[in-house]
Amino acid sequence: MEIFIIRHGEFDPSKLDPDPALNKQGMLQAKLVAKRLSKIKFDKIYCSDMKRSLETLKQVRSYQRCPVIILSELREVASEVNGAKRRSFVKRRKVLKEKFKLNKIFKRIIRENLKDSKILIISHANVINFFLSKFLGVSCKHFWKIMVWPTALTIVETNKKNYIIKLIGDTSHMKEHQFKMQPHLDPEGNHINR
Repeated sequence: MEIFIIRHGEFDPSKLDPDPALNKQGMLQAKLVAKRLSKIKFDKIYCSDMKRSLETLKQVRSYQRCPVIILSELREVASEVNGAKRRSFVKRRKVLKEKFKLNKIFKRIIRENLKDSKILIISHANVINFFLSKFLGVSCKHFWKIMVWPTALTIVETNKKNYIIKLIGDTSHMKEHQFKMQPHLDPEGNHINR
């Protein structure tokens, strides 16, 4: 099985809208990654139910004719899941709940697709980082440090026992366009320059 994972396109974060849509640049990024993936025939697509992921999916679907499964379990999760400092008992319980939910959906997607299939997952940076930790068989403790750019592509090959990461965080589909990427924030809200 081959698992293709992309992050949604860029959006303008807003405290007023907890589920913002893609911005103009994000729409272009989504079109570019959709075109890049157009020659691949997917057996199934899994997508977060958040607007920015669904809008990215819409661009991908212009080239794909396979079943789509929309999952709330693929929504963005708190950065604490991937190693941010926990500030309270309530926060710790929420983090454990989110890790349990992500682990469950990760196992479900693998179990449902163990045949020779190609699947696409469209989700969010922290979810992708969590999945990367599972593929590598390591703690997700430090994975918030990995930058997952908008529409970055990761490809993993798997059988029942092994995961082989063939590509990680690739954005070569955007090379002909000069994008000003949004700054990445660490779990404390500080800018990380990359």
